[in-house]
Amino acid sequence: RLAGLARLAGRRAVALGRASGVASFDALYNLGCDVRNCGGEGSVEEALLAFGDAAEAGAACYAACDVAVRASQRASAELALGQCLGQLGMVEPALDAVGAALALEPRAADIWAELARLKLAAGEPAHARA
Repeated sequence: RLAGLARLAGRRAVALGRASGVASFDALYNLGCDVRNCGGEGSVEEALLAFGDAAEAGAACYAACDVAVRASQRASAELALGQCLGQLGMVEPALDAVGAALALEPRAADIWAELARLKLAAGEPAHARA
């Protein structure tokens, strides 16, 4: 029950942000996390959309010199996007998203670990070592 309420609240926050013409990185990222963590049918696909929108909103904020969305936040969104794509078996787009995360945060161990996992899934064990 609480999971459903969290998901509903997240969707409402995103909808309110879009209605006011502001795509909030935080609202989109939090919605993706809530949906992914709640589980259920279609949750990975729905989280994928939210994380994709968060990554786009983060890039737009960065382009507009908005310091509110730091590189580490954008990297988290790209990593989560890559994880969702990987869960859906979309390895090449997942590698692209994780690569974008790595470009933003090259010292993040969790991003390197996800890259290695995806390389193994892509059948590239020699490239899986960081």
